[in-house]
Amino acid sequence: METFKPKYFYSVISVAISLMMLGLFGMIIIHGRALVQYTKEKVNIIVEIRNGTDNDDIQTIIKNIKNKPAVKSNSVEYVSKDKALELLSEDFGLEVSSLGMANPLYDIIVFNIKSDQLSNLNLIHLKKELKRNNHIANVIYETDLISKINQNITNVTYIAAGASLLMLFIAIILINYTIRLVIYGDRKLIYNQEMVGASWRFIRRPYVFRAILNGLWSGLIAIGILIGALYMANKSIPDLESIQDFSTFAVMLVGLVVLGVMISGTATYFAVNNYLKNVA
Repeated sequence: METFKPKYFYSVISVAISLMMLGLFGMIIIHGRALVQYTKEKVNIIVEIRNGTDNDDIQTIIKNIKNKPAVKSNSVEYVSKDKALELLSEDFGLEVSSLGMANPLYDIIVFNIKSDQLSNLNLIHLKKELKRNNHIANVIYETDLISKINQNITNVTYIAAGASLLMLFIAIILINYTIRLVIYGDRKLIYNQEMVGASWRFIRRPYVFRAILNGLWSGLIAIGILIGALYMANKSIPDLESIQDFSTFAVMLVGLVVLGVMISGTATYFAVNNYLKNVA
């Protein structure tokens, strides 16, 4: 066979485009999952400290909260009632203290929950635990917001799973169809080799080897495009990098190469066998 044929170039590009589209969808899923995790870990839980609680007791409460398995320890922040009043004044554009009223606010501790622990059931349990401390007046969080987040995540998970399977199916069909067109162009050569007594294995080997090589090149091209797209996205949206899961992204890229090689090799194997059966 010739060392190069334009049809093989078209095959590489077609398979690369299919893998790239599958990869783009994978990127959306990966970043969507990271965005969900990022959003869940930004839900604030507020602990109000009773007036008159001394600093040692407050520090003990803070330490206790940090030691909770569900709590992101680096998210725990103490805000004094005076600081809270100052922030409130900034929000309303009014010096509240100038109204002559006593500061009605509490000293508070604000923290976030790990994404996999954020549920109403876990928060109810955590609230009960914290309120056993007599220095804690109340524990506040947005129940409806958490319920909506978890419900939306469930809905999106089902949609993403269905869409990813559909995209994978389409990619396999497109790649298989492309490979069959390439083999169809060599049907006379396959027929002639069969007529002179060449074994199926001898006839099939160079096509499968070529397909594996083409699948590898297609995967590498797809990877290059996806990395370039991610780089451009990071340049346009600086905050995007903070929610990226590079290890999962790397696994996906390797998976695309493996998928390209497997589908190309398998499709070629069966396509050549199909013509050999017709000749026989």
